[in-house]
Amino acid sequence: MKALLDARPRFIRFAASILGNEPDAEDAVQDCYIRLWERNGAAGARNPEAYMMQAVRNACLDQLKKKRPEQLDERYWENKVHAPDVWQQIVNKEQSKQLQHLLQLLSEKQRTVFYLRDIEGYELQEIEVLMGISNEAVRAQLSRARKQLRELYNQRS
Repeated sequence: MKALLDARPRFIRFAASILGNEPDAEDAVQDCYIRLWERNGAAGARNPEAYMMQAVRNACLDQLKKKRPEQLDERYWENKVHAPDVWQQIVNKEQSKQLQHLLQLLSEKQRTVFYLRDIEGYELQEIEVLMGISNEAVRAQLSRARKQLRELYNQRS
């Protein structure tokens, strides 16, 4: 359980990437910890961190289903604008609203795989376990996400 508590900042960043703001992300992660505690931890899970990441992902998606897209907080896109490396290249050429529009066009799986690989730096095998999809599916989703972002960006330039 200590390792899961130490990974809390990573879970919050991941949740914030889905939900769009840190307060909601912190709430979602906290709810997952409470549910995990009530179920006596992730003792039955082979990879507790992957188990928790999947739980956080599911909790965030449940929250998003309850909201309408137009109710999502603008702070989400502001956070994306200030994120390092990958996003910085896009932000140098695009404004926040264009970036928001491009990301909304990706499917949930593409956004998640793209985030885990290009933002968090997870290995493909780790993403496979976290998302419960095959290695080939991870590669395909990542490739499609990158290709679609490139094409959409070039259309708007």
